[in-house]
Amino acid sequence: MPSNLRKSTPGRTLIGFTALVAFVAAVTARDHRLRASHEGWRFPTALGDKEVMESFEVHPRGAEILKLEGQPLLRVKVRPVTRRDWQMWKAGRDDSKRYFLYRGQGGEVTGAGAALENPGEGPLYIKVRQGNHGGSEFLEVGPRMKEGE
Repeated sequence: MPSNLRKSTPGRTLIGFTALVAFVAAVTARDHRLRASHEGWRFPTALGDKEVMESFEVHPRGAEILKLEGQPLLRVKVRPVTRRDWQMWKAGRDDSKRYFLYRGQGGEVTGAGAALENPGEGPLYIKVRQGNHGGSEFLEVGPRMKEGE
């Protein structure tokens, strides 16, 4: 008779617990494998940015290098300046979303506090060469000057 059969409650509990442990192990293994894509350090500075414009040398001074919000940005300086990555603050991306634009504080940035005081002001730069030990080269870019300026 079916009602006289003994129910295996400890066996069912063991199977359920084993299934739960297997599920947790699978989720943990997947998270461990994909951790690099889930975690990423993002800094508000140029620190760790790998995107550099290597073709900047073909553009003479005054030539359009890229666009920002539909407006052309021109090469302002002849030579790039060397700055520490942590001194250059991100100001956005160009229209192609390929390169970051940065701002330091006008002139040479001499310390961490100088860039922290007013990161929203000063000329725009684009990273053109990744340097060793945090010192990279940045090229100043700017909008076309209007008549009379």
